[in-house]
Amino acid sequence: MSGHSEPQDQLPPQAQIFAMINQMWTTRATAAIAKLGVPDVLAAGPKSAREIAQMLQLNEAALFRLLRAGSVFGILRHDTAANTFELTDLGHVLRSDSPNSLRNYLLTAVSPSHWRPWGQVEQAVQTGLPPTLSELGCDIFTYFQRNPKEAEDFANAMSHLSSLSIEPTLDVLPLDKSEVVVDVGGSHGVLLGSILGRWKHLRGVLLEVPEVIQTAPAVLEPFGLGDRIELVAGDFFKDIPAGDTYILKHILHDWSDDECIQILSNVYKAMAPGGRIFVLEILVDTSSKASATNSVCMDLNMLVLTTGRERTLEEYGCLFSKTGLHLRQAHKTASLITVIEGYKD
Repeated sequence: MSGHSEPQDQLPPQAQIFAMINQMWTTRATAAIAKLGVPDVLAAGPKSAREIAQMLQLNEAALFRLLRAGSVFGILRHDTAANTFELTDLGHVLRSDSPNSLRNYLLTAVSPSHWRPWGQVEQAVQTGLPPTLSELGCDIFTYFQRNPKEAEDFANAMSHLSSLSIEPTLDVLPLDKSEVVVDVGGSHGVLLGSILGRWKHLRGVLLEVPEVIQTAPAVLEPFGLGDRIELVAGDFFKDIPAGDTYILKHILHDWSDDECIQILSNVYKAMAPGGRIFVLEILVDTSSKASATNSVCMDLNMLVLTTGRERTLEEYGCLFSKTGLHLRQAHKTASLITVIEGYKD
């Protein structure tokens, strides 16, 4: 083999469809590698399939086949002479202790909370409703309340995902004149902690559901924020703490237009006059294949899991206008996130 592969869009149509099918299997097998703990075991250096199988109590022959596949995917590197496997740069991203880990995000994507509804995407298109009720017995958020382990993985996934976009987001956030920043539905507070770390004059309020707030202190402790941050257990559909600046990261895309209007109306009521709102989302953008793929795939994820959707900048501006808020501008970041800024008169 030459080591060069033909660009996928130059392959025959049948081969391109086969590649799409393989992507599903690749994702699931990669998740198995992560869930079984292989990346953590290999963090110290190369090991044979036998050594890994003994450490993780796995079937050696079956594990070897999975590891071999992982080496083809680029997750692992197989030294055929020594018959050992080691992590590649991609593999290190799947370690549980990696600062840029996507392990929990990957495991969430293949967990029952996501995998089962995605198996009924046709139903979502037929009805316009998420198939979570038929597949999970309830909406996705109630499901997480009933399944704390998956809920914990999901919260960790959101925190890790947030970490990847934090610095690019901070670089465009104009918070010099803010005083109290309220992070609405901010998971464990990683973004808010980072904001308070950069702007020392700010005070912060983290609003989340009780089960997430309970685990937030351990995540926030390294930030050393002391009394500069307040943790509030609540429901953004009912009541939102007072402040002059509001952050909503990956919140509105979970909800229908009517539900978004309710959330934004609550923000408007709590916001001080002249206050600002920063909505952090992936905008629907078809200007390039890469940006289009990211936005439309996440949009389909919202279709099968929630009542929400990904939106264009104009659609967010329309939501703002229906709640008394005004769209000021959009701040593009070096990540997938766009910071949509609005304000109250």
